[in-house]
Amino acid sequence: MALAGFLFLAGILFYLFAFPVWMLVHCAGAEGLSKKAKAFWIVSILLLGPVGGAFYGFFVSKKTRLRWFSGLFFVLCAVFVVLFFFSMSYLTHTVPKMMSETIVRLDHLGPPNLSPEDQARLRTSVETLREEMKGPWSQTAKKEIAWALYNFLVQMIQDNQLTPAEYQDWMNKFNSRNILDPKALQEAVRALQK
Repeated sequence: MALAGFLFLAGILFYLFAFPVWMLVHCAGAEGLSKKAKAFWIVSILLLGPVGGAFYGFFVSKKTRLRWFSGLFFVLCAVFVVLFFFSMSYLTHTVPKMMSETIVRLDHLGPPNLSPEDQARLRTSVETLREEMKGPWSQTAKKEIAWALYNFLVQMIQDNQLTPAEYQDWMNKFNSRNILDPKALQEAVRALQK
C-alpha cells in the first residue's frame, strides 16, 4: 500500500514538474519545427504546464516515447475525472440514503437513555446532515464534515445504544461543524473504531 502511494505521488510530481520541462527541452531542440511553431509550443507549455506539454508531446512530437507519456497523461486525467464524478455522485446520492436508514435506526436504539426531545433533536440533526450531503459540489469541505459526523454517530450507535454523554459529545460537534477541522474529526472516528 505504501509503495502504491509512493508511485502515485511520484507520478503526480513527474507530470507536474519534470514532464513540462522535458517537453520544453524537446521542443526547443526539435528539428523540423519553424521558429513560430516552437515559440507557440514553448509559450503553450509554459502557460498550461503538463497539459500544454501533453498536447505538444502527443500531437507534435514524432518520438514514440513522448507520445506514449503524453497519451498516458490524458488517460490518467480521464481516470481522475471519472473517479471524481463517481465519488461526488456517491456522496450526493448514496450517502443520503444511508443516512435515511440511520434516522430510522435512531428510533429503535436500546434502553431509552435519551429524552424524547433529545431523540427528536438527534433525528433532526442527522436529517440536516443528509440535506447538506445533497448540496452542490462546490461545498465539498462541508460534505466531508457531514460525512465524518455521520460516521462518528454510526460508530457511537454500533452497540445499538447512545448514552447521554455520547449524545452531548456528538451534538457539540454537530453544532460546531462550521468550524471543525475535517481531519481532526476523521481521527476521532478512527479512534472510535479501535
